[in-house]
Amino acid sequence: MKRFILGGLALLAIGSLAVVGTAIYLYSSIFGSHAPLEDGLIVGPSTLIVDGFTAMYSVPTDSGVLLIDAGMDAEGKALQAALATQGFTLDDVLAVFLTHGHGDHIAAIPLLNAPIYALSAESDLVAGTVASDSLVGGMVGAAPTGIEVTFPVEDGTKVTVDGVEVQLLAIPGHTPGSAAIVITDTVFIGDSGNAHKDGSVHGATGIFSEDLDLNHAQLTGLTARLPPEVSTVAFGHTAPTTVDALGAFRGD
Repeated sequence: MKRFILGGLALLAIGSLAVVGTAIYLYSSIFGSHAPLEDGLIVGPSTLIVDGFTAMYSVPTDSGVLLIDAGMDAEGKALQAALATQGFTLDDVLAVFLTHGHGDHIAAIPLLNAPIYALSAESDLVAGTVASDSLVGGMVGAAPTGIEVTFPVEDGTKVTVDGVEVQLLAIPGHTPGSAAIVITDTVFIGDSGNAHKDGSVHGATGIFSEDLDLNHAQLTGLTARLPPEVSTVAFGHTAPTTVDALGAFRGD
């Protein structure tokens, strides 16, 4: 019996090591080459806020602040701390613009008394009434969030909030309603792309994405749709890079 128990424990330990090893391998292969996020980095008109492994961006306006995405923490600890450093509170958030509706980009929205802007095609994913049609999304399934997009908009829509003009461009592929959000000299593309440590751009991560071919096609054509003053590309999980690097993207 003792030998049987020891053998079982050994098998359990080996299985646990295999799971941990697989997790480390997957993390390294997917994220190991990414340029790391830097909390507080000034990115064009915005400040980068690191929330776990996810980025948000705050953009000051005449009397408050806009947010690009809303992080992964439902308690909004990183968001509140960053806003306080910038001289704002949650009440000063005038609007949230979503690059897409995955849970690690919308978690703090219930803390805010602010309208939500996103592309119409993303409304159901934000609400959680449909599951993402990706490998991970199929495993997780639909999970209602109680979050409603206040202003669902279409490709190319321009919105001015408290003196700041924001344009939303459709770049489907990672999700059906993934958006490129343009503010002054910066385009925020969420998880539709990532930056390598050398500054080069690669596409969305496959296991979290619905259509990589479409994603790559959208990234390849994005620079031609951007205003000429755009010089910086900001992402949802990696450091920013240059629009020239985005222009060099050829699908990977």
